[in-house]
Amino acid sequence: MERLHPLKSPNDPKNYLALVLENGLQLLLVSDNECDKAAVSLSVGVGSMTDPDDIPGLAHLCEHLLSKEVNDSPGHKPFSSIIAENGGMFNAFTARDQTNFHFDIDPLVFSEAVERFTNFFLQTPTLSEKVVEKEINIIDAEHLSKENKDAWRKMAVEASTSKKDHPHFKFSTGNKATLSDIPKQKGINVQKAAHDFRSKYYVSRLMNVAVYARSTLENLEKLCAPLFSKIPDNKNAKLPQWNEWPYGTNELGRQFDIVSLADIRDFYIVFPIENTRPFYKTFPHGYLTRLIGNKGLGSLHSYLYEKQWVENSYISTSIPGRGYGELSIGFQLTKEGLNYMDEIALHTFQYIKMMKDNGPQLYFWKEMQEILCLQFLYQDREIPVDFVQRITNLMHVYPLLDVLSIGYIVTDFEPVLIEKYLGYLHPRNSRIISVCRRNGERREEFCQDHWYGAKYSVKVFTEEQIKKWETCQALDSFYLPVKNKFIPTNFALKRNGKTIVNTRLSWSPTLLHDTPLHKAWFLEDNEFETAKGVVRLEIFSPLPMFDPLSQNLNQVWFLMLKNLLSEEFYQASVAGCYNEIKPTLYGVEVSVSGYSHKLLILMEEVFLRIIQSLDSPSNTKHFAAVKDRYASGLSNFKNLLPHNIATYYLSLILREKRFSYEELLEAIADTSEENWSHYVTSFFFRSHFEWFIYGNFTRTETESFLKSCMHHIEKRWNTRPLLPSQLPRLREICIPSGTQYAFKEVTSQLGNACAVFMQTGILTIKESMILEIIDQIIYEPLFTQLRNNEQIGYIVRSSVRRSNGCQGLLIFVQGNKDPTLMSERIHFVMDKIGKMVENMQETEFNQHKNAVRVRKSERPRHMLALLNKLWDNEIFTRRYDFGRIERELKVLDLLRHDELIPFYKKYFSEILALRKIIEVHLRSDRKSESTTLGDSEESVRTKDGSRKVVAITDIDKWKAEQCLYSVIEVK
Repeated sequence: MERLHPLKSPNDPKNYLALVLENGLQLLLVSDNECDKAAVSLSVGVGSMTDPDDIPGLAHLCEHLLSKEVNDSPGHKPFSSIIAENGGMFNAFTARDQTNFHFDIDPLVFSEAVERFTNFFLQTPTLSEKVVEKEINIIDAEHLSKENKDAWRKMAVEASTSKKDHPHFKFSTGNKATLSDIPKQKGINVQKAAHDFRSKYYVSRLMNVAVYARSTLENLEKLCAPLFSKIPDNKNAKLPQWNEWPYGTNELGRQFDIVSLADIRDFYIVFPIENTRPFYKTFPHGYLTRLIGNKGLGSLHSYLYEKQWVENSYISTSIPGRGYGELSIGFQLTKEGLNYMDEIALHTFQYIKMMKDNGPQLYFWKEMQEILCLQFLYQDREIPVDFVQRITNLMHVYPLLDVLSIGYIVTDFEPVLIEKYLGYLHPRNSRIISVCRRNGERREEFCQDHWYGAKYSVKVFTEEQIKKWETCQALDSFYLPVKNKFIPTNFALKRNGKTIVNTRLSWSPTLLHDTPLHKAWFLEDNEFETAKGVVRLEIFSPLPMFDPLSQNLNQVWFLMLKNLLSEEFYQASVAGCYNEIKPTLYGVEVSVSGYSHKLLILMEEVFLRIIQSLDSPSNTKHFAAVKDRYASGLSNFKNLLPHNIATYYLSLILREKRFSYEELLEAIADTSEENWSHYVTSFFFRSHFEWFIYGNFTRTETESFLKSCMHHIEKRWNTRPLLPSQLPRLREICIPSGTQYAFKEVTSQLGNACAVFMQTGILTIKESMILEIIDQIIYEPLFTQLRNNEQIGYIVRSSVRRSNGCQGLLIFVQGNKDPTLMSERIHFVMDKIGKMVENMQETEFNQHKNAVRVRKSERPRHMLALLNKLWDNEIFTRRYDFGRIERELKVLDLLRHDELIPFYKKYFSEILALRKIIEVHLRSDRKSESTTLGDSEESVRTKDGSRKVVAITDIDKWKAEQCLYSVIEVK
């Protein structure tokens, strides 16, 4: 057995040990004394590209079947139940070149869980034909849910236009046709094929495992090495690798124009490149992506944005399948930009020509090297399950000694290698892809992808085009970026005296200022001991909710600001100082995060740009394009995912005030630059500013920063405070007790959906904890019964919904069954769970209670996560109870089982007829739905004459007849 210690950051407190077991399995052990969750990931180095040609989707089916075995072990409690009862999660996915299984759990029961998990890979049992058929139905529902997603349709066209004899061509996910109907016609036994596939590939030599826990490395090795050594080996098994590109001369030099379903305008230039993974220490592809992706002055993005052809740009390199690479340059076009796709391609090749003329630049490479090294030294803590999932894929292709430093430590500047990769970026080695609705208006003949039905046309590049692109000269407007002034150099910690690490889940921000105009909170870091920080500001006004036009103007203002800040402070983001701005119901929210050295200076500059936004000379030039982009987003409402549509309608019904997409679209005509200018002026006439400064800052410098910022706002706008009556946030509709309402809508989505919201209202802390326990109890039985047994829907989920101080339980189902049937089955299962709650043993109740405790006790992994927790839960809601979690945990520990029963009966059971329910039924207009249930003994259609459901046909009229909850939370 080989033992290795991977290179780690000197500031990383965790300990690592990599083992190569006798059976060839690679095992990475991570010891973290501070972790709140233990996590395990196992990656098998095969995916959909290894599917047999005549059974597309077989690798995906094997993933589903093993996950099914995990939960259906005879004589054992389902693994998913063990995970759920201990505050964890279990999931799996199939990619092109790997299949991954991962879970996290309470560290106290980790040993039992990992032993149980390992056992599933020790044998290859044959599941019944009925079980296999059910999993195929679930895969088919999963495929149907993706059929109308433009991203999946684009990927399908890319695959179907590659070489037919290359595995990239394969239909990766599979559906009922490929896994059942067609194999039956050919006499293929899919059940046996899945068994054979797993026997051949699910062997130790093709597996990587990462284990992350609170134990010492010595104890982890004693536990895990013997367990994973039992997994069967096959010394002849080799990790699949595909060194040929999926595109040849018949696939390159072409433009593919895909007809989108949503109102999007995407444009890509794609280049096949050599596999980049062997060159991880020289990072030539990173050099190219950083230079082409630059958004500052002299960049391709800046030039095209000024021409009003693009709204955004993005560049990436990827390894679609182990052994070959791809570099993609993408643009989000304006309407005007659709008319200039050839010119955009020309300017892209002109920018590449500028890079070739200048040659590889040592200063730029060293700058990249320095920034990556800083990221390695001061990296934020990762969520354990995310870490193990990511690292097990890397372990397939990188040396174990370097697996922690991949993408961070680059050591060699090799100009010849950079020039080699630049050489791949030429017209004859490219494919152009456009995705927009307008492509469907052309009169040329369309091709159609077989699996997703995506329509597209193909044009071969003309020799005239190619010659123009090959012989182009660089524009004077293109030049290399200047040296980055935002790279930090001071990493000293500013705390006086020894750091006192906070071991509790309560924090005590200091209220520095509390005036009618602004409020400022300050928290000095004693949690992470790193030279970083976060600053957040909400600029609050009731004006955005005055009418639909005002909300439109606020959204357009946000998009204008986002574009402005993106270009002006692009170098700051490259250097690790990020700015983010987003619209709220009440104005805008802006944040900066990253290294503390220059962060307050950056925030002050960002704040100045916001309050001086009307003074920007580019406003007139870009307003129309930004407005059009916003209007396109509104018109895409019907193309949102069913879950998002249901959430929208719930909010429209329950929030005191919300404008519909139809009302907003109607107001677009009046969304003019003149009205926008008037809106911003009125917005700053009366506003309220709330700050939160957290991290490696002193109180003195924070006070100075705040004083300077408020001076800027006074100087530019002389802003007045809001009146007391203008400060409250919106309230929530109170559903009358003992009523059940349903809002029904037809959508263009494939599949139907049903959302059931059971309102509990404003709760005490004790009642809130009861609600969280009930959500914990129902999650697994709801999923098992409705998804696995009855197959009512592919997506089944429950959660606690909190909005404007009001709470309740939200259950969502998406599938191809009738929404009314979905509703009936939800209520049937909820009543069944109610009986289970009533008869629950104390030990089982305590297990669920502990699961809630485990989740609530998870500490934020980095500064931004901590700020988000305090901001979202306390500052934005204006509760300011920074010790809430500690108090909730104390109440949780004292809860008894008998306190759940009356609460459940009152809010979730039909027995007392006191429930307060709003349902949203979404019915697809694209396919007829089936109402056939699965084969569970409980699968009987509910005869529910006692439950009177009242239809909501006019939302505004219904809301006008209801009462509102108070804005004051009950303690």
